[in-house]
Amino acid sequence: MSWLCENPERLEKFRQGDEQTLTEVYYQYVREVAGFLRAGFTFNCNGRSFRFCGCHTPFELDDFLQETFLRAFTQRTRETYDGVRPYRAYLLTIARNVAIDRLRHSQRWSRLFVPMSTQTANKPQPAEAPITTSPEKILVSKQLSKIYHNFKASLIELDRSVCELRFEQSLTRKQTTQRLGLSAMQLRVREHRLRTKLLKQLGNSGYEPKRELASLCI
Repeated sequence: MSWLCENPERLEKFRQGDEQTLTEVYYQYVREVAGFLRAGFTFNCNGRSFRFCGCHTPFELDDFLQETFLRAFTQRTRETYDGVRPYRAYLLTIARNVAIDRLRHSQRWSRLFVPMSTQTANKPQPAEAPITTSPEKILVSKQLSKIYHNFKASLIELDRSVCELRFEQSLTRKQTTQRLGLSAMQLRVREHRLRTKLLKQLGNSGYEPKRELASLCI
């Protein structure tokens, strides 16, 4: 029996959306879901076999994790869970569906997916690939930094603090919730909204948001 189901009262509170219980569920399972998303998996889509190569940067992993738990904690999904199947397996199925939906609906993530026949020839680049600095790159970095700081200036104080602690200082969510007095769920929702807003602002400025975001927090 899984951790969530071994306590009937805990399971009932989870189904009711009790905030403290949702926070406990998140911390109980997030490491396993993160490991699954880093490792990747194979699947079939439209009659073809694909390999999801896994999340190779902290931003990619964080984005997939947020989407997985946001889906898992919706009222409909909580109520759909039967309390019999291991909750870990239920969560991994949601994470798998998040990845497949990204392939089906967004070219933005296509570099993470390769047909099985070309997997060897198209291995993802290491996250710490060497960086070459050119005048053009320096100029782009300054422009991106300006966009980011203008974005921060437009936020309320609490949202600016979230940006500083999570995007700039790379504090964990647990550390950030302790600093700001937010619940884990409140922080996840607020952070997801901020990232979405920032990515939209980057796109409107002519940049490729997912690729450039790592250069902003300076």
